[in-house]
Amino acid sequence: MPERRLHVLFGDSAAGSLREALLKAGRPDQVVCFQDHFEFGPINPPDPILRTEWVDEVLGVSNWEEVADQTERAMAECAAKHVQLIAWVSLRDAHWYSGFLEWLFRVGDAPCDIVDVTDLVVPSRSRDGKNTPPTLAISPSSLAPGQFIEGPLLDSLIPLAAAARDQYRTIWKRLRLENSPLRIVGSGGLLSAPITAFDSTIKAAATADWRKMARVLGEALLQSWEGDFHPVSDLVLTARIRALAEAGHLEWRGDLFYMRNCEIRRVA
Repeated sequence: MPERRLHVLFGDSAAGSLREALLKAGRPDQVVCFQDHFEFGPINPPDPILRTEWVDEVLGVSNWEEVADQTERAMAECAAKHVQLIAWVSLRDAHWYSGFLEWLFRVGDAPCDIVDVTDLVVPSRSRDGKNTPPTLAISPSSLAPGQFIEGPLLDSLIPLAAAARDQYRTIWKRLRLENSPLRIVGSGGLLSAPITAFDSTIKAAATADWRKMARVLGEALLQSWEGDFHPVSDLVLTARIRALAEAGHLEWRGDLFYMRNCEIRRVA
């Protein structure tokens, strides 16, 4: 029985764009997405119940069990027979990097190919449609459907070598043993970090004047992206804005759980 191609992605938007690209290219490949965020929360063990409780308590996000359940179903698809596994990888994005390492840890020695976009450079355009200097893609989440076809990325997969697999496993074993609240990525690779790692970034994004909470979040996120890495999730930054406000480090007016109806400023 011939193998069917199964692309494994770690972001919903990228999975949707790849499905559209495959349809345009007339390819029968299938796509599965790991929705859980293994860059935060307990990973030793990565028990769905423990992770759901942690996300609810620490990040204030409810119903995470639905995300965890979806991830378990995606893993079951990857374990099916007669499947050629193709994982899309970025070592510049903590979410994608952590998701890939957890997935690789689970598939064991199953053969797989990878499409590595870590250093992929893509064309860029300004808002008025003019061409601007090419930029790093950072992760598949930033790719439009047409960019998956260009390159051609769909044919750039390579088998994951045994030495690389062992190296990835070693990294994830270390991070599992440390089992820290966060895993962040930078020039030093993927590292464990405390939940407070970006508190100073958030405080710097706030001013003495009232600002929409969404704006503070956006500026903190942009500041964290310096150096061509995406080290932290907006879910984490949102939770930390609420935590800092409730601890008295920031002032707020409105509802902290509805950021567009909430304003933030530094404590005088």
